[in-house]
Amino acid sequence: MVRGTPCQNKWALKFGIEISELDLITSQLLGSFKRHTVTFKMSASVINGIIGELMFKKEDELAPVDQEEDDDVDDAVVQAEKHGAAVGMTHRTCNIAKLAGLNDTFVGQWVRILVGGCLQQIANLLAVDDLWALALAFDGDTHRGTTFFDVRIRFGFRGVLYNMHLIALPQFERHTAANIVNLVVKLMNALYSRWRKKIIGVAADGEPAMTSRIQGVVTKIVEEGEIGFIRVWCIPHQMDLVVRATTEAIEQGEWIEIVYKISVYLRAQSNLILSMAVTCPMETNRWLHLGMAVDFILKYNSRITFYIADRPNNAARPPMPTPTFWVITATVNPAIARMNRTFVELQERSLIISQQHGFLDSMLTDLVVLFSIKNACTDVADMDQLRADNFYKEEEWWVDSSSLIEFMEDLGMHANDNWDLVEEMARPAARRTSCACCASMQAECDEINHAALFEAPACMPVDLANVRPKLFWDDILTPRLARVRLFFSADDLYHRHLV
Repeated sequence: MVRGTPCQNKWALKFGIEISELDLITSQLLGSFKRHTVTFKMSASVINGIIGELMFKKEDELAPVDQEEDDDVDDAVVQAEKHGAAVGMTHRTCNIAKLAGLNDTFVGQWVRILVGGCLQQIANLLAVDDLWALALAFDGDTHRGTTFFDVRIRFGFRGVLYNMHLIALPQFERHTAANIVNLVVKLMNALYSRWRKKIIGVAADGEPAMTSRIQGVVTKIVEEGEIGFIRVWCIPHQMDLVVRATTEAIEQGEWIEIVYKISVYLRAQSNLILSMAVTCPMETNRWLHLGMAVDFILKYNSRITFYIADRPNNAARPPMPTPTFWVITATVNPAIARMNRTFVELQERSLIISQQHGFLDSMLTDLVVLFSIKNACTDVADMDQLRADNFYKEEEWWVDSSSLIEFMEDLGMHANDNWDLVEEMARPAARRTSCACCASMQAECDEINHAALFEAPACMPVDLANVRPKLFWDDILTPRLARVRLFFSADDLYHRHLV
């Protein structure tokens, strides 16, 4: 084995390969101090297909060429001198004639080289037969007015699962599903021509252009794959969709409308903000934001009520919170706090799909215990003993009204005082709807974006260690055997460590 530098040894340890198998980029960079020439080996598809076509606009390429380098330098000098005496001190002490720097053209050339070298390194890994499966994950963001389409790649190589940032592609055209799919296909074709045989899944958020079941990005990428596929949605985004439907169902949408109007109104009252020394959080469709707004309204309920009631009749003000509003708000707040904890847990970077079900099951169990919700299949005897107006049923869930009353009695004096003013019990049907929806939520989805019948197989060592070889063969390996046969030799396929 060739002896490598510490940096090379780190890469060799990370990918489990010998120094002689590594791309020459690291050794050439480290040895460039002794040589005047650094050579990068990149395929034409990476240079022309990705860097040339996808990452730069032609008009941006020509802009630096049309300007003189001296003009760029003069601009840099003018801007730098504005930063104060430090630059002037350096200028006088070192007798520097002028301040200069790298122009855009020179920097752009080095960016192309470094990006191309990294992409070629990933392309070399994808071409190895030991890497027989890969998955992509998509997201988007805006930076300095330009929208970027972020692509992550996940694959297993020599017994290690990697989650790597592949590239952030600028989107110069409209952000339609067709344009995004065109970007992804061009990118993967340039990296590795047989990617359609190795791709096993795509993960995306809940944005309509990504998850539309007819023309969505995920739907089109599924059509590109040749052997089996797992569609993966971001579970926190699914929870947001449940939250939106649930909150809109409370009091036929009146409750969430009042919360939104109160939060907007309070954020615009500068005098109230100064006197309270705190600003109401902004309420959006995101569950975490809604939770912070509801918690703020409950915490400062007396100040808010007095301030709104004290406003003149001709002044703009939100709807006055009713006793029913305060009871519902106090009731849903514990559920919001519990679901917020799950949101944070699901956003852990090291979390994988097979671990997400445990967090959802734990959240569902806590919500069921919190509201004393019962299952209509197992607890039907208790339900039959009650009158129709003493319980509330939603699909397979039902709740005894007396249990809910006991729960609300434990919410504190403010909730109980408002409860005494309510003529009829505020039905917390939204919470039961949340429990029913959460029970069927999972990351894997079918072609119409419902929970998939077959879930992704277990891949954690603690799970695989408890799987019988026969079950591993029947449930995990056999459904993917056609793909494995393409890249595994007969000796590897029938090796005892695999089966």
